[in-house]
Amino acid sequence: MIIHQNTGTTSKDKGRTIFDLHSSPPYWCAISILSWSCWLGTLPRAFQKAVAVCVVRGKLTSNQTVSKERGTILERALVPHRWFCHFYLAGIFWTSALIVGITATTYLKERKHSSSNWDVELVSLTSYVSCVYHALQHTLEASSEQATVFILLGLFLLHCVRRLWECHYVSIFSPSSRMHLGAYIFGQTYYLLAALSLGLSQLPFRDTSTNAPWLTISRLLGVLTFAQGSLHQHRCHRILATLRSSRPALTDKTPARKPSTTDEGQVYKIPCGDWFDFLSCAHYTAEVVIYIGLLIVAGAASLSVWMMIFSVVGNLGLAAGLTHRWYLSHISSYPKNRKAFIPYVY
Repeated sequence: MIIHQNTGTTSKDKGRTIFDLHSSPPYWCAISILSWSCWLGTLPRAFQKAVAVCVVRGKLTSNQTVSKERGTILERALVPHRWFCHFYLAGIFWTSALIVGITATTYLKERKHSSSNWDVELVSLTSYVSCVYHALQHTLEASSEQATVFILLGLFLLHCVRRLWECHYVSIFSPSSRMHLGAYIFGQTYYLLAALSLGLSQLPFRDTSTNAPWLTISRLLGVLTFAQGSLHQHRCHRILATLRSSRPALTDKTPARKPSTTDEGQVYKIPCGDWFDFLSCAHYTAEVVIYIGLLIVAGAASLSVWMMIFSVVGNLGLAAGLTHRWYLSHISSYPKNRKAFIPYVY
């Protein structure tokens, strides 16, 4: 972790802009340009088709699950859809590593410069908890930027833990469901660089302690937005899970499922309830709301978080468009008033 000391020669905002550029990897630029260009149809058709092959998963791969004699190497590069949980394992690992690194760095720095006795022998659980408490306390109080990073990483860790739990205990993956190897590689790199972007979004950290409260109005608003998006995404995933299961709804508030619709010999249930009443990919929309919450916590000046969200919207928008078109072309009774991703717009 890089700790930058403000010498007073430059303003805080100017220093943050310089560091923020370095914490915005070209990865986000490349993903944004690629996904938005394919979404808006500005790339050559053959290239768009190749990208679409790589980003689809689940039911969208049914047209691409071909035999070795028929499909191209690109089309046959599929992995089990249940490997989706590996993304969240990676996210938990990298985010936890950053949290531990920031906390340990701050603790050791404060211990070195503090006149108080920081020597704590870790001979019992109580002394260990006390040591961790002091480390977390000084991490939040070290600087406003550092407290923001700690909150961002904490929220992102909660998101990864919840999604991992949903993959194991809520979502139901068909044994034949697949996703493309390209999407799998993208997911692994995404969760590493997302954690790094959140962790570096507030550089440089000021070296002086602040008496300002760590839970400000903007941070509280961001946390509430994050919680709202997480709640709706969880509801959407539960609705999708009930479509593959004969078990009853998890709560009495879960809406009744649409009657099964048969198309081309396949039976498929149309999701309904919550945001699915007007969106085909409501869980994608909820994901964007989650990231908007992170942006509010980070602040509008955080270029790296802006770039990350821009790439997320482009990627999810592309996938939502493909999914929406699949619904309309394969299910004759699919509601025509639903949008794909953005309410009343797209």
